[in-house]
Amino acid sequence: MSRRKKTQNKFICFLLCCICVITMMVILTFRNKLKDSTFLEINKCPACYGISYCKHLLQGKVKLEGWQQINQLHFFNVKNVFFANHEGTKLVLKKLGHSKELLTLDRRICESAKLEKHCDVQSSLYKTKFMKAVGKDRGIVANFLPDLTETMTCPSQRLINRMFARFNEKIFIKKSVTDEKLMMITTLMINPEPLILQAFPSREGWPFPAYYGACGRYVVEEYGGKPLADFYHSDWYTRVGIAYQLLQQAEKFTNNDLNFSLYWTDLSYDNIAINHQGEVVIIDAEHIIIVDKKQIEKESMPGYGEPLISQFDTCKTKYDNCLGFSPSDLCSRLTSDHNYYALCRNLLSSYASEEGRPDGLLHDMPDTIKQTYQLDTLLDECAKPSNTNGRFEVKNKLLDIMSKIVTKNKRMKRNN
Repeated sequence: MSRRKKTQNKFICFLLCCICVITMMVILTFRNKLKDSTFLEINKCPACYGISYCKHLLQGKVKLEGWQQINQLHFFNVKNVFFANHEGTKLVLKKLGHSKELLTLDRRICESAKLEKHCDVQSSLYKTKFMKAVGKDRGIVANFLPDLTETMTCPSQRLINRMFARFNEKIFIKKSVTDEKLMMITTLMINPEPLILQAFPSREGWPFPAYYGACGRYVVEEYGGKPLADFYHSDWYTRVGIAYQLLQQAEKFTNNDLNFSLYWTDLSYDNIAINHQGEVVIIDAEHIIIVDKKQIEKESMPGYGEPLISQFDTCKTKYDNCLGFSPSDLCSRLTSDHNYYALCRNLLSSYASEEGRPDGLLHDMPDTIKQTYQLDTLLDECAKPSNTNGRFEVKNKLLDIMSKIVTKNKRMKRNN
């Protein structure tokens, strides 16, 4: 064989090797990880969130969107939140915590089972103290939960019963009831958001995204929409419409027919979205404290009927959004002005100054609105009231005024 022929053969071999390497790199880079049971951590169930959505994921019907399709870039997704598409429907997949938090949970399970820190959490979970919360019937014992998770700040058997009754991860096999309970307890230990979404669903008028299911250590939720921060520079009347919805939500969270109060303890632009219909959606429910008013009445602790008044917080810097509260006080009072305070303090009043977003969502208020309704003064009064029950009085005025402004603006748009 001629030297030239040998050189050509070597070049062809080299070219084929390069093509194979590039092909493998492309496959590994864009491989749909949502089809991978190891990536989903299904093997750790029942120390997981559920299995109801596994069929769709493992069949490859759900695909990641944008840069998240590139597997090597997942390292930078520290929040473990993924945007995906299920046959035309936008979804959000959440791991509900940072990777370190989930590793801490695994070690906690192993420690409770008196095993090495890298034990098999699937089998070890049955040997832990978490089993104390697994009741003999189909329920979960609420009194053991405060020892297991900080999310159950105000333990309530009625609340736990509601959550478990609506828990979408039922296996419907009698011997698997324990696994169902352990999956719910695992979810509580990491992040109660999916349980809140199921107990207070959007189909019943609650401002949360719909819960679609779970698979291993991922939950699947409805895409909530664009973040509130995107609307900071929108037309003022668009922003006041958003503010009005938020105030209505604060009222619903505080007073509702279910006799549960849901309190915001972390309220910011990052936790709120606006969907394609212009509706406000709370997309991060991790830090909501739920209070059972019926239990408070039953226990009748001293002062339980006196309204809890939140104290104004002076932040360390101009651009901090600080929000002080006492969990034990929220858990022991029938009513509180906390939600109105959180909303006005962190988002609506002139005191709400995040870096890059000074003077709150309703900045640059039209002079006619100030002169006609004194809306700017009322919002500041809501954040920092001049008398004890000021927020309860001001929030009613704000609801009335914002309703008038929004209604008038809609009427003008229809006439134009």
